[in-house]
Amino acid sequence: MVSHSELRKLFCSADAVCFDVDSTVIREEGIDELAKFCGVEAAVSEMTRRAMGGALPFKD
Repeated sequence: MVSHSELRKLFCSADAVCFDVDSTVIREEGIDELAKFCGVEAAVSEMTRRAMGGALPFKD
């Protein structure tokens, strides 16, 4: 466990910080919004359905 000051130093020196905010901070799922924007919503929706149902191996 790092101290608050060590964490702050690390955070401030980082080139980038990423957060997973899908369905937590925001109501939308980012992948769904990106798929809509790219015009592939149906394909991504089907792939998500298959993956969530266990029909699509994680490594694929």
